[in-house]
Amino acid sequence: MIPKEKKALLETGLQRLGLHLDGTGLEKLYLYHQELLAWNKRINLISRKDEERIIERHLLDSLTIFEVLSFPEGSRLLDLGSGGGLPGIPIKIVQPDLKVDLLESTKKKCRFLQQVLEKSGLEMVPVIPKRAEELSREEIYRDYYDFVTARGVAKPEKVEEIALPLLKPGGKLIIYADPQAEGEKRFKIIEKTKE
Repeated sequence: MIPKEKKALLETGLQRLGLHLDGTGLEKLYLYHQELLAWNKRINLISRKDEERIIERHLLDSLTIFEVLSFPEGSRLLDLGSGGGLPGIPIKIVQPDLKVDLLESTKKKCRFLQQVLEKSGLEMVPVIPKRAEELSREEIYRDYYDFVTARGVAKPEKVEEIALPLLKPGGKLIIYADPQAEGEKRFKIIEKTKE
């Protein structure tokens, strides 16, 4: 059961982004919030000073992409350097038909991701335990994804170099660039040129 103040915070934030989640979706988002908080005491998933502001600073921030972009049904999305599952897990909760892969090289963080996916009933979300550079060299992942997200991973130029080979022609790389900015200025979105 979600405490009233947390539920109100989630619903108000989602509404501001033009999003709506039914009770099950809200429960999943809150369960994810609770797991982040619990695991953050053991492994570094988010900054300790952000623990009181997980909903605003991490969950809702991850979902700001819906203000500027829509994901066609059945699209494939790779969350590059997923860490604590941000933004991939909140995006998947909001749009369950999206095929989301979480790429994370740290074993402890992979264990967290697998547990949170299992507990929240998010199915068909593979956790890929590799480094991004390694994945981008694998033939099977080249030109594979419609979207690649990167939030707090590396410098945009480095992310671009790694991610573009993974995108289909016309696919989009979404870098969460400036948390203080509004709308499109919040992101650096690069479309892979069609050949």
